[in-house]
Amino acid sequence: MSLLGLKLDEPAVAPFKVGDLVRVKPGVEKLRHVPGHKEGGFDAAGSEGKVIRVYVEENLSCTHPVKVQFSSPKNWLGHFTFDELESVE
Repeated sequence: MSLLGLKLDEPAVAPFKVGDLVRVKPGVEKLRHVPGHKEGGFDAAGSEGKVIRVYVEENLSCTHPVKVQFSSPKNWLGHFTFDELESVE
């Protein structure tokens, strides 16, 4: 498997799966694609949502492989790295 042209010794294991509830960790850049927040951006830290896809295809080098559906402040989707999210129990 390669990632951005680098060979990995072991296959990457995604820490999240479809259906998992996750929370955005502090420190993520403000997001400008969230409805109603295009001007100043939206601070997503603490937002909770459901994983709807994890990109793990061998021929795809996603930089933000976890796709999450949120319902607050309005319905929106975001793509994140594994390190930007934590599981909600």
